[in-house]
Amino acid sequence: MKTKVYLLVFAMLTLFLINVQAQDNKHIVGISYGFQYKTTDIWVGSPHNIWIDQTSSKIVEGFYYYELSKLFQVGAYCDFEYGNFDVFGLPEQKAQRLGLGTLWLGHYPDKWIQFQLGGYFGYNIGLVDYENVDNRSGIDYGIIVGPAVEYNNFGLAVHHHTGFAWYPDKNAKPDEFSYANSKIKIKFYYEF
Repeated sequence: MKTKVYLLVFAMLTLFLINVQAQDNKHIVGISYGFQYKTTDIWVGSPHNIWIDQTSSKIVEGFYYYELSKLFQVGAYCDFEYGNFDVFGLPEQKAQRLGLGTLWLGHYPDKWIQFQLGGYFGYNIGLVDYENVDNRSGIDYGIIVGPAVEYNNFGLAVHHHTGFAWYPDKNAKPDEFSYANSKIKIKFYYEF
C-alpha cells in the first residue's frame, strides 16, 4: 500500500513539474542602480517660499513584476536614494529618501531587444539631516521609458524615470517640499 501511495505522489509531482515548465515565465525580479540629475527645481514652502538646489543623488532599487500579457506587466518596487542639498545658502546638507510603490511596464516588440514604456506611483519618506526641517512623507509619480535587451531568462534595461514628488505637512515648517525629478536607472532582472 505504501508503495502505491509513493508512486501516486511521485506521478502527481512529475505531472505538476512538467506542467509548470510548459507554462510561460510570469514573474520578474530585479535590482537597479541609478542617479537623479542635479536640479534647481525643489520648492520649499512657507515660511521660506524659496527654490533650492539638489546635487545629483544615487538610487538603489529592488522590483518585482507579474506578467499580465506577453506585452504588459504590473508590479511593485522599493528604492532608496541618498544625496545632498544646498539649503538656504548653507553648506550642502544630506538627505535620504525611501520609496515604496507600484509600477507598470509595457514592451514592444516581444523580441530579444525591445522598447519599454510604463509608469510608477509611490509613497516616499524623506529623511532630512537639517536642524530645523522635519522628516517628511509624500507621493512620487511619473513615467518610465527606455530600451531593454533580454537573453534566455535574463534582462538588462536602461530606463529614464521622469516625474513629480510632493511632500506636504501643514503642521510643520516649512509646510511643503515639491519638485520635478529626472532619473536614470540601469536594471538587471530575471524571469521565472
